[in-house]
Amino acid sequence: MQLLGAYHDGHVEFVYDRVTAYSIEMPKSNRAAQNQGHGDWLFDEIMLMEDGTVQHEVVFSLGGSWLIQSNDISHAWVPFRR
Repeated sequence: MQLLGAYHDGHVEFVYDRVTAYSIEMPKSNRAAQNQGHGDWLFDEIMLMEDGTVQHEVVFSLGGSWLIQSNDISHAWVPFRR
C-alpha cells in the first residue's frame, strides 16, 4: 500500500506478507463520513499476536478503523525525486 505523505514530498509504503485477515469499518451513526470518506489517519498500532502473526490497526478521524493481520509487515519512506 502506498500513501501520500502529509507534506506531499513522498509516500509511505507498507508491504504485508501473506495477509491472513483484514477488516475496514466505519460507524453507521457518523453522517459526516458518508460524504467525506474515512477522514484523516489519526494513529496506528502494530502488535505481535499469540500465533506469531502481526496485526496493524489504523484509526481514522471520523471514527473508522482498519485492521490487517499478516505474517510480516515492512514499511519505508520514499521521497519524490525533484
